[in-house]
Amino acid sequence: MEVFHTQIEPDGRLRLPPQILEQLNFEAGKDVELEVENKSLRVSLSRAERLKRAQALVRKYVPEGVSLVDELIEDRRREAEND
Repeated sequence: MEVFHTQIEPDGRLRLPPQILEQLNFEAGKDVELEVENKSLRVSLSRAERLKRAQALVRKYVPEGVSLVDELIEDRRREAEND
């Protein structure tokens, strides 16, 4: 685990080092979540941002015009008919 040092700015802002932003693929303007537990701070992409990234990743492997939801529903219908 790498350890980075930074300072809290006078206005309360915490500037993340560029190496951290790069490693986590954080981009300016993206929403993040801050979680405090046992006096530790966890920073992660917001649920909405994580969902967008997951959707973009899946979309790479799904042909244009194909609906995974429709395919799942059709599979369930076939399974129900066979029961």
